Amino acid sequence: MGTFRGNDIRELPNSISNLKHLRYLDLCYTPIHKLPDTVCSLYNLQTLLVSNCRYLAELPTDLRKLINLRHLDFKGTKIKKMPPHMGKLKDLQTFGGEFVLSKDAGGYIDELKGFHHLSGNLHISGLQNIKHVEDALEAKLRDKKLSEIHLKWEGDTADSQNDSRVLGNLQPNTNLKVLAIKGYGGIKFPSWLGDESFSNLITLRLKNCGYCFSLPALGRLTSLKRLEIDGLNGVELVGSEFYGPAFKTLEFLSFRSMREWQEWCFPGGEEEEGGHFPNLCELSLDNCPKLTGKLPLYYFPRLERLILHEVNIESLACSQECNKFNIELPSLRDLRISDCPNLVCFVGGGVLLAPNLKWITMWRSKNLWSVPEEMHASLPSLQSLSIKGCKEFKSFPEESKFPSLDDLKIMACPEFVGFLYGGGLEAPNLKTMEINECNEFRSLPGEMHASLPSLRSLFIRGSKEFKSFPEESKFPSLSCLNIWDCPELESFPEGGLPSKLRELRIGSCKKLMANRMRWGLQTLTSLETLDVSFLECEEEEIGESFPEEGQLPTTLTSLGILQHPNLKTIDGKALRHLISLKELSILFCPRLQSLPDEGLPTSLSGLEICECDLLTQRCQRDTGEDWAKISHIPKVLIDGREI
Repeated sequence: MGTFRGNDIRELPNSISNLKHLRYLDLCYTPIHKLPDTVCSLYNLQTLLVSNCRYLAELPTDLRKLINLRHLDFKGTKIKKMPPHMGKLKDLQTFGGEFVLSKDAGGYIDELKGFHHLSGNLHISGLQNIKHVEDALEAKLRDKKLSEIHLKWEGDTADSQNDSRVLGNLQPNTNLKVLAIKGYGGIKFPSWLGDESFSNLITLRLKNCGYCFSLPALGRLTSLKRLEIDGLNGVELVGSEFYGPAFKTLEFLSFRSMREWQEWCFPGGEEEEGGHFPNLCELSLDNCPKLTGKLPLYYFPRLERLILHEVNIESLACSQECNKFNIELPSLRDLRISDCPNLVCFVGGGVLLAPNLKWITMWRSKNLWSVPEEMHASLPSLQSLSIKGCKEFKSFPEESKFPSLDDLKIMACPEFVGFLYGGGLEAPNLKTMEINECNEFRSLPGEMHASLPSLRSLFIRGSKEFKSFPEESKFPSLSCLNIWDCPELESFPEGGLPSKLRELRIGSCKKLMANRMRWGLQTLTSLETLDVSFLECEEEEIGESFPEEGQLPTTLTSLGILQHPNLKTIDGKALRHLISLKELSILFCPRLQSLPDEGLPTSLSGLEICECDLLTQRCQRDTGEDWAKISHIPKVLIDGREI
C-alpha cells in the first residue's frame, strides 16, 4: 500500500505499523488527537500530512526514525514542541508548521543543520530560548535555498544583545523571497538585513520589534514589492535610510502601531516618472498617533488605495507648489480615513481629482470639505460614500453631483443638517441611503423625484429635528423605508408613500404614530412587510388596540407589532382581511391579554411571541386558553423556544 488518506478518523490503530511499504499518509482536517508511536516504524514513509488537525498536540517521540521522510506538514495543530533529534531527517525537503525551540529537551536550533535538502518555507519560533548564539550559526540557514523564512521571538526579551547576535547569525540565503521577523528584542537590525545582495526579496514583515530605534537600509532591496512594519515603537523618525532603488518596485507599504513615530522625512525633489514610489498601489498608516505634518501624495502617483487610521497628519499635500491645491490621483480607487482629528481632507478651493475613485470612507475626521466649488466634477466614478462621526460636517457642497454613486451612509454627524442652502444631491444611480444618529438632520434633497430616481432603500434613524418629507416628493423606485427615533416627524409626503413600497419599518416616532390613521397604507398594493414599534410613544395617543380595521393592505405577508406598552387587544377583524399573511411577530407587549376571538389568519406559517408575559401563559401547548387559536400554525416561537 503506497497511499493512505484519512477522512473522519479519530485515531490510528497500532497495527498501522504493518503497512511497511506505506509512503504517503494524509490525515489533514481529521479530529485525530494523537499519532501512535508505531507510525515511526513506517521506514518507507516519505510524506506525513496532519495539517489542520486541531486536536493534535504532539508528534511521536521517535519521529527521527522516519529516515526517508521528505515532506512533513502540521500547520493548524496544537503542536508546540519538537521531538528530539529532528536533524536526523536528512532527506526532509518541506517543513510545514513551526519549528518550535523549547527550553527543555528537543527543538534545538542546531538540529536544522541536518536538513540539507530543505526548501520552500521555514517557520522558527521560540528564538528567545537560544542560550548559545553560536548554535544559531550552526543552523546554517545561509546554505538552505529557502524561499520564505519566519523568525519569531515570544515574550519580552531578557537579553537584547543576545537577541541581536542570534539574528545576526541567522542570516538566510540570498535566494530568499519572503522574510518575516516578529518579537525581535535587539536595538538595531543586523547589517545583512538591507544588504543589496538580497536582490530576490519580495516581501518583508517586521512586527513587534519594540526596542529597535531605526529601520534597516531597506532602500537597497531592489525587488521589494511588499513592506509591512508593525509595532516598532522605538522608531521616532523615518528618514534617509528608508529610501533607495527598492522603492521603484514597491507596491504595498504599511505602517502599523508605531506609537512613537513622529516624523516621516521625504527626500527633496520629485524624481522622474513620478516621485520616489512610482509603483506603490496601497499605502496604509494605522495607529501612529504622534505622526504629524503633511502627507505628500505626489510621491505616490499610482496609488490605488489609501488607508489612514489614528494619525495626526494635518493635510494631504498635493504638490510642492504651495499655491496649488488640486490633488491629482488618477489611479486612486479606495480612500479610507478614520480617527484623524486634525486632518482637513479637502481644503478650501481644492479639488480631489480622482476620476477612478469608487469608495470613500470618512470616520471621525475633523473636516471633509470647505465647499470646494468644483467638487461636483471631480468624482465621476464614486460608488460608495460613508461618513461617520465627522463632527464639523454640515452639508454637501452646492450642486454636488455623483453620477455613479450607489450607496450613501451618513452616521453620527451631529452638525449634519441635510441637503439645504440651495444645494442638492444629484445622484441618479443612488440605490441606498442611510442617515443615522444625526441629531440636526432636517431635510432630504428637494425635488426628490428628479434627483434620486433610482433610490430603493431609505433608512433614517435618530434625527430629532427631522419633521417632514419635502412636499410632493416622489420616490419612484423606493421599495424599502425605515424610519426610527424621529420624534418630530408628523406625516409622510402629501402625495402618499410610493406605490412600489414593499417594506416599511417605523419605530419611536411618537407624532407619526399619533397620525397613523392618515398613513394610507391600505392603498399600497405592493407592501409585503410592516414592522411598527410604539416605543417612547404617548399611551393616550396610541390606544389599547392595534391594528385598526381597514388600515392595512391585503398584500401583507409579514407583520410585526413591537414594544407597545399599552396594547391589550389585537383587532381580529383587521387581521381577518390579511389573506396573504404568513409571519406574525408580537414582541415586548406586556399588557396584551389574549389573541383575538376570531383567531389568527389561516395563512400563517410562523408566529413569534416574546416578552408578552400575560399572553405567553395563554399560548402554552395543549394547556393554554389560546392554544386552539394557534395550533394550526406550523412554527410557533415563544420567548426564543419553539413549541
